[in-house]
Amino acid sequence: MLLADEVGLGKTIEAGLIINQQLLTFKAERVLILVPDSLQYQWMIELRRRFNLNFALFDLVRAAAIKEHDPEQNVFATEQCIIAGMDLLLDHPDLYDQAMDAGFDLLVVDEAHHLHWDEAQGGNDKYDLIADFAEETPGVMLLTATPEQLGAQSHFARLRLLDPDRFDDLDEFIDSQEAFAETAAVAGVLIEDKPLSDSQIAALSSLLDISLDELATINDDEKLRTYALNELLDRHGTGRSIP
Repeated sequence: MLLADEVGLGKTIEAGLIINQQLLTFKAERVLILVPDSLQYQWMIELRRRFNLNFALFDLVRAAAIKEHDPEQNVFATEQCIIAGMDLLLDHPDLYDQAMDAGFDLLVVDEAHHLHWDEAQGGNDKYDLIADFAEETPGVMLLTATPEQLGAQSHFARLRLLDPDRFDDLDEFIDSQEAFAETAAVAGVLIEDKPLSDSQIAALSSLLDISLDELATINDDEKLRTYALNELLDRHGTGRSIP
């Protein structure tokens, strides 16, 4: 899942609701939240105050204390629900290895727009870190307020983390975006109850696999317009075509 509401609209609370539901229904038992260092306490307090969820804050001091008590202990196996800074795992390969070995059911990543990737050079260190965990974790949730601020390639990069099998070709992704814009335009005309042009009727025929003869009366047939709109939403809605 990608939560991409604008700044201040409550992505942390939305994420908390989802995390709480996953824990209550036992769809997830072990949760790892990776955030910039400056947001660790904010996440811990919000989850505690609003959802009564006790997440352990992991930093280098805590890791050292656990190791001092038991040098053989996997630090990340000592708690079920953990908040950690991405830099902690990037700067300390031993802790990265332990976090991977510990395994989690749900991975939550805040400020995901800092995960940079391009087709030629690949990902930055943060992107590669999250990609490693996403590959091994059944549930992944990314939070970002600016999904397309850096362009379609940036948005595609994050979608690759969520579903690499579906989003494996950037050019195909860009083509699907352009096709979706055309579909949305036709749907907009139907919603506004305006007459369709010949080119829009032709596009609708292709999108719904309906002959032009069957659509000949669409501008005057309310039932046919409603049917066409419902079929567009079902076959080419945002959840089907492009997140």
